[in-house]
This record gives sequence, C-alpha cells and structure tokens, in this order.
Amino acid sequence: MPKADLCGPAGRFMDEDVTQLVFIKMFRRLSRLRDPAVFESWLFTLARNTGLDFLRRRSCRPSTVAMDDGVQEIADPRNDGASAEILAALEIALTRLSPLDRQLVSRFVAGDSYGEIAQESGLSLASVKVRLHRVRPFLRDSVGQMTATRLPGMRGWRSAPVGIAA
Repeated sequence: MPKADLCGPAGRFMDEDVTQLVFIKMFRRLSRLRDPAVFESWLFTLARNTGLDFLRRRSCRPSTVAMDDGVQEIADPRNDGASAEILAALEIALTRLSPLDRQLVSRFVAGDSYGEIAQESGLSLASVKVRLHRVRPFLRDSVGQMTATRLPGMRGWRSAPVGIAA
C-alpha cells in the first residue's frame, strides 16, 4: 500500500494497522490456500482487498469537527432561563398554527395516541399523522429562530406547512 493513501495528519500509523490486518487474515486463511505456487498473488490480493476495505471504512466514519464560535453562542436548553424562553417561543409558534393543527398538537403532547386523536377529531389516522409530521419542522424551526438555538443551514429549515397562518 502506498503510504500517501493511508498516512495523513489524522493518523500516522494507519499503514501499520493495515499490515497487521493483512498478516492476521493471512494466518487465519492460510489453510484455505489450495496451491502454494500462487501464494504471492493470493497474498497480494488479500493485501489489496484489506487496504481497500480499510479505506472504505475510514471514509464512512464521521470526522471530528472543531468547535467554532457559532456553536458557543447557541443557548443551552438545560438552563432554566433558556427553557422559559423556549416555552414562550413555542407558545408564539403554536398561535401561528391553524386551530385544528393546534388541537392535534395539544392532544399529542397530552399523550393521546394517533388513533385516539383521529377518532376524536373526525380525521383519518393517515391525515392525523401527515398533519403532525408537517407541523413538527415548522415548530422546530420557528422556536429555533426565535431562541437562536438552531444555526442557519441545519436540517429541517422549511417553510410553513399547509394550514399554518404566516
């Protein structure tokens, strides 16, 4: 394996890790080698596949991201003052919902099942699920914008769903 592919600032000894994996696999699979004359090509194939697997696994792992100033400015929801601010923002966001959606959300928060909500509101089960699914990102984004607990560009920034007054 070329060192340029495995060594970098993130890890200096990755080539040694791959070499160790190759030797472990070689000793475990040596009994399966039928023709000793092809040992060299068999070992090369084993080493190539092990190196490619290592690179593939490494690229799938999440990378560590440095903390920046924007993250430090996000309010801590464990803080009592922040909780009050979040609840106030939630009340404001709920007033922007249609009366039916507000009723669905309040029943869901109270612990009613989707089936109970559908039965009591006269809507189908699918309709209740869809309406609540569309309301969640709106509430998350509205509260996030009002409390500055969401950074721009985070997943879930959507416009208001149908039935929500702007």
